[in-house]
Amino acid sequence: MTVSESLSVWSNRDFRLVLGGGFVNNVGDWLLAVALPAFVYIETGSGRATAAIVVIELLVAIVWGPYGGSLVDRWDLRRTVILTNVLQAICLVPLLAVTADRVWPAFIVAGVQGLLREVNAPASFALVPRIVPAEQLTAANAANAAGGSLARLIGSPIQGGFQRVLCPFQRDQGIGPWLLRPLEPGPTQPPVMGRFPRPHHRRPL
Repeated sequence: MTVSESLSVWSNRDFRLVLGGGFVNNVGDWLLAVALPAFVYIETGSGRATAAIVVIELLVAIVWGPYGGSLVDRWDLRRTVILTNVLQAICLVPLLAVTADRVWPAFIVAGVQGLLREVNAPASFALVPRIVPAEQLTAANAANAAGGSLARLIGSPIQGGFQRVLCPFQRDQGIGPWLLRPLEPGPTQPPVMGRFPRPHHRRPL
C-alpha cells in the first residue's frame, strides 16, 4: 500500500459516507453495550438483571453471529445496512417501559439489538469492496478497521459522561450515588469551642 493509494481512497465519496455512517453506528453500539446494563441496574437495582443483559448479548453474538454473515451475502448490502440502522434506533423505544418491577423489555431490547448488530457489522464490511477499486481496498480496509477501533475507544467514555449528567435525577437509585461521589461536598468541620459567642440569657426579675 503506497501513500498515494491511501490518500486517493479518501476522494471516494461513497467510501467516506460508508465509513462515516459505520463510525457513528459503531459508537452507538459501544455506547449501548455499556449504557444498557447501567440503565437496568439504575432502574431495578438488581445485579442479576444486569448480568442477564450481558449474558443475553454474549449468547446472541455466539449463536447468531455465524448465520448473520451468511444471510448478508444473499441480501442487498446497502438496504441491509440502512434497514438495520433504522431498526436499531426503533428497538430502543421499549426501554421506556422498564421499571423496577418490569425489566423484561430490556431483555428483549438486548436480544434484538444483538441480532441486528450481527447483521449490520458484516454488511458494512462487505459493502466496502463494492464501492472501492481493488488497488485501494487495502487502504480502505485499514481505514475501516481504524474507525471501528476509534469508535470502541470513545463510545464507552461518552456513555460515562452522559451517566454523570443524568445521575442527579437518579441519586437515590443504583449506581447514581457511586458515580456522583466525587462531586459530593466533603464533611463539614465542627465549630471550634470558644469561636462563637455564648448566648445571652436574661436575668429573671
